[in-house]
Amino acid sequence: MGISLLAFLLVISCASNKVEKMDDLSDELLFSQGMERMEKEDWDEAIDNFTKLERYFPRSPHLEEARLAKADANFNKGGVSGYIEALAEYQAFQSFYPSSSRLDYVQFQISMCYFKQMYSYDRDPTYTLQAYQAFNTFLEKYPQNSLREEGLKRFNECKNRLARHEFSVGEYYFKRKAYLPAIQRLRSVLKEYPNSIWQDEVYYFLAEALWQLGNHNEAAIYFRKLIEEFPNNQWVAEAKERLASLKKEEETKPPIS
Repeated sequence: MGISLLAFLLVISCASNKVEKMDDLSDELLFSQGMERMEKEDWDEAIDNFTKLERYFPRSPHLEEARLAKADANFNKGGVSGYIEALAEYQAFQSFYPSSSRLDYVQFQISMCYFKQMYSYDRDPTYTLQAYQAFNTFLEKYPQNSLREEGLKRFNECKNRLARHEFSVGEYYFKRKAYLPAIQRLRSVLKEYPNSIWQDEVYYFLAEALWQLGNHNEAAIYFRKLIEEFPNNQWVAEAKERLASLKKEEETKPPIS
């Protein structure tokens, strides 16, 4: 009985100390401490401060800013878990504050959460595609934003990586003389990711795949595009030979009676 009473008293004592500790805190103090720790790049402590503010002061006037700062702290912390937590926080912020003046920044940061997790072009392109779509949303919704230039740069990086991924599959089929699936993939690059840095190579391999299947007239369209848009490309001479061959072929055709 004595042991039970002692254990009970210890529990009460700990609870009282916790209450006393919380009584010493205020939303103002938690917020200011959190921001101080952000400045010192002490991300875990900053996150802890902002989490307590959310939990114990749900009506605080600092809540909106604290939630955004918490997302930023997770993002700056980095690593897979940091970016996943940051993404969830930014998305929650969009839901809680649909009229916030910071939504442009939040959309940019959502894009960056995906961007930071992208793999190389020869691996799973899921994060790259999500970053591409998120940056596209940012650029469309906030065309005058000060982050637009950086957003456009990141958007193009995503586009080029996705184009490279799709092109590499088309090139794989081409080298194995599987021309139909190669054509499908290469057409997809031109349609989904126009004006990528792989455009010249796509023109050549698409034209050559069509040529190999006997679609010489359609192949000529892409050979001409290659010559006109990329006059210094390594395959221009070959493209000109193909066009000359096609011209000769047409000139030697017997007239239709």
